[in-house]
Amino acid sequence: MLEKYAVRADQYADFATLRGDASDGLPGVKGVGEKTAASLLQKYDDIAGVRAAAEDPGSDLGPGPRAKIKDAAPYLEVAPRVVAVARDLDLPRGDALALPASPADPGLLAELAERWGLSSPVTRLTGVLAALGDARGM
Repeated sequence: MLEKYAVRADQYADFATLRGDASDGLPGVKGVGEKTAASLLQKYDDIAGVRAAAEDPGSDLGPGPRAKIKDAAPYLEVAPRVVAVARDLDLPRGDALALPASPADPGLLAELAERWGLSSPVTRLTGVLAALGDARGM
């Protein structure tokens, strides 16, 4: 992560949130690309730190990035919760976790993907599931 994007692995979700990631349906902060996102996280550690710097008139955050972060406040309020990986799930062990070879209801999945702008990630997911199913002889 550090070599490719100049951010630590634990900062990647904030990095993707700031710069955007079309494949995951993240619009990002308008005008913030990879380099700016990486430099903001290097300096302020996480989105909370970046937002605090934008709101602090005494911070050394430049006027351009400050305005972009402030303009994106509604997005930055919700995006981290959407991007965060759930770590508190009580999952069963064994065969109950086996991945299916295809969605249980492909029509419903397609409808949800279209509604929420997730067509690209859903296409990738169903492709991976099909490949795993083929490898397992399903």
